Amino acid sequence: MERELTELLRVEDFVPEEELPEAAPVRSRIWAKATAASVLCLGLVAVLGTSQRAASPLEGLQEKYADPPMGQCLCLFDVDRTLTSRQLQDPAATADEQCPATKDAPLVNGKVVIDYAYKAGRLRLSDLAQKLDQSFCSRQKCFMGVISAGGASGDDEKQVLYDRLHASSPGKVGGQTFGEYAQINDKVWTLKMVFTPDPNKGEAAKKIFDWLNSPDGHNANIPSSEVYFFDDHLGNAGEMAKYGFNGREVSCRVRDQSIGNGLVGLCGAELSEVVPSKGITTCAR
Repeated sequence: MERELTELLRVEDFVPEEELPEAAPVRSRIWAKATAASVLCLGLVAVLGTSQRAASPLEGLQEKYADPPMGQCLCLFDVDRTLTSRQLQDPAATADEQCPATKDAPLVNGKVVIDYAYKAGRLRLSDLAQKLDQSFCSRQKCFMGVISAGGASGDDEKQVLYDRLHASSPGKVGGQTFGEYAQINDKVWTLKMVFTPDPNKGEAAKKIFDWLNSPDGHNANIPSSEVYFFDDHLGNAGEMAKYGFNGREVSCRVRDQSIGNGLVGLCGAELSEVVPSKGITTCAR
C-alpha cells in the first residue's frame, strides 16, 4: 500500500523532469512534491465527493403514501377553485396566473357552461377535475362527494361535476341530485352538498360519513381515518380534525391575491396535491 501511494504521489507525474534538475535546491524539490501531492489529494476528494452525491439515497426522493383499503374510503371535494379554476384570463397576469393546466368545461346540451363564482365566466376545470380518474380516490374505488360553500352555479355546472365524479368512481357518487346543506338535517340522502357554510363543512362531512356507514346508506364500513377532504380555502381543511378525518388545503401553487391576500386558490387543485396523507395539511406560507 505504501509503495502504491508513493507511485501515486511521484512528483514527476505533475512537474516535468526538466524543470527539476538534479542541482535544484532540496527545498525547491520538497516544495514541488508537496504542491503536487496537494493537487492530487484535492482531485481525489472532488472525485470521491461527486461519487458519494450521485449515490445518495436522498436524490430524487418523493413523498409516498399508503393507499386506503379498496372501496373503504371517502374523498370529498370543495368546488370553487378546487374542482374549478378562475374563469377569466387576464392578459396582464403572469404565466402561472394564466392557469395553463386548466381547461374550458365541455358544452352541455350544446351550450357554454357559465360559472358564477367570484367573477362570472365560462366554467374552467382544474387540473384535478380533468384527471380525477388518475387519483388514488379513483384507483381505490373510494366513494366521492362534494361539499361546497357555493351553489355550483346551476344545473349545467352540476352536470359537468357529476359526470367527472361518476366517470372516476362509477356507482360511488350517488345520483345526479345535489342537496342543500340547510335542507339536510339528520336524514342524509346525497354525497353532494352545496351552500354549506365553511365552518360547517366538517359537520357536513360527518353526516355523509355516518350515512354511508349506516344500513340506510351503503354499510360502507369506512374508518374515519380513511376520509379525505380537499379544499382550497384557508382554514377549511382544519374543520375535519374534530371528527378524525383528514383535510388537505389545495390549489397551493398560485393563490388569488385579490381575495383576502390569497385566502383562496386561483387555478384549482392539481392532481399531485390529492394524496392520502393523514391529518391536516395546509399550503406552505
